[in-house]
Amino acid sequence: ISSPSSLKNNEGKSYSRERAQLIEMRALLLTAYSRFEDAHKILSPLIESGFASMDAINNYAICSLFTNKIAVAIESLEECVRTDPHQALNMAIVQNLVSLYDLCSLRSKKAVLRKLVDRYASDPVAEACRRLSLW
Repeated sequence: ISSPSSLKNNEGKSYSRERAQLIEMRALLLTAYSRFEDAHKILSPLIESGFASMDAINNYAICSLFTNKIAVAIESLEECVRTDPHQALNMAIVQNLVSLYDLCSLRSKKAVLRKLVDRYASDPVAEACRRLSLW
């Protein structure tokens, strides 16, 4: 089975897989150089289009945090988890959500996340969360 070389969302916007990957890599480099606002700006359209990878969404959340958009950071990661909990509940996203919840004193959301990890995350992720005492 071959995958399409371009992706279209329900609004008709499209990105080639290669273009989406290039945007994600460029944003990652900008983030590495602490150019969080620039990375956030180039990731925003990709995130809104629905073509971003989980890693890109996580990077977007990090950029949101470093540009004082904490609510955007939380919402982007939560949307990831709502959309595809099996894939989204990896260590990077779980650790970042826990940190954001702690930063904002959102204990009830942290408790819900723990239940989601127990239900949907792979065994190594769930075990690592317990071992690292994230809860």
